[in-house]
Amino acid sequence: MPVTTENFKIFVQDSEGYKPVNTKSWFPADGITKDHILITNLRPQWTSDGAEKIVLHAKPCVSTGEENIRYSPVCSISYGHTIDPDVARQEKFFQDWLLESKKIKDTAQTNPTNLTNLKREWNLLEKQRCFLVNEKNEPYSFDFEIETNGIFSVPTVVYHGIRELKKIIQKYETLETVLPANVEIRPTQSARLGVDVIFRGGEDHTLGNLLQTYLVERHIEGGVGPGITYAAYRIPHPLKKELIVEIGAEKDVEQTARKAIVAVVRFLLGELDKMEAEWLTLTAPESRPVPATPQSSRNESSRDTNATSRGSNASASEVELVIPAEAESAPVASATNVAALPPANKRGRGRPRNV
Repeated sequence: MPVTTENFKIFVQDSEGYKPVNTKSWFPADGITKDHILITNLRPQWTSDGAEKIVLHAKPCVSTGEENIRYSPVCSISYGHTIDPDVARQEKFFQDWLLESKKIKDTAQTNPTNLTNLKREWNLLEKQRCFLVNEKNEPYSFDFEIETNGIFSVPTVVYHGIRELKKIIQKYETLETVLPANVEIRPTQSARLGVDVIFRGGEDHTLGNLLQTYLVERHIEGGVGPGITYAAYRIPHPLKKELIVEIGAEKDVEQTARKAIVAVVRFLLGELDKMEAEWLTLTAPESRPVPATPQSSRNESSRDTNATSRGSNASASEVELVIPAEAESAPVASATNVAALPPANKRGRGRPRNV
């Protein structure tokens, strides 16, 4: 006899006691097979011995795929540059590839069958290198491929990716006047005039790459104030949760660095607000917003539960799962850490403009 998530009885605990909630909102059936998640199979009771049963201790918790892949709502996610549809440019790339890789200078002297095979090889392996570029010859458009595991729809995953990215950078909007507990500023150890802004507590390439890219593009190349002389970031060790953003200025270095970071943060928040609104307009109601989950929702209580098989024709007894009130929205709000903003250029230039 199978015991599945369909057999769960879920209760939310509040000041008035336990209240039942809809099990399907927590554990929906598979969108294709319509099956529920199998927990175990209990053998039927053929003798006078006690019936088989399962005792389940469950604690609901909320996190992201960064901590553990089991929290990720996607099976796979990838991106690539948008291929340039310009036939003439594709042909030029093909001819350059023939000359560089195959040492073929004149296609007129090449066997047509061999040329067809070479074209097929180029389409398969090299065509992706002919992508859309801006005036700086840098990519500005990206294609994302997202496969959900069924808990969230793809529009919802992207929506939460935008929201999570806003949460990451929003913490530093007041850096100009208030230094967060996880941030330290000290003179750079290099010979250049600058400061190291050290972010601790889990910040990684997501924040570092965004800050570097837009500091360079706006405050060095774009002429936006305050002006800085250089910007770069590094992560000293992959196992050490520490990000160092190095910023240079001609005078009043620390205050200039603070102002520049705040300016970038506010610019990005504005861009993400527009992206969020456009995404909701494009995909609503599929990417409907859901309640935010309190950070304290990792400290839940649970109740022992059991299911028992009573015979070959018996149906599985239902399994209870008791949820405290503050964790009620846990499955809905456990958003993954998806970077919905187009990836920033590693060299710190060329802001992507289209997705």
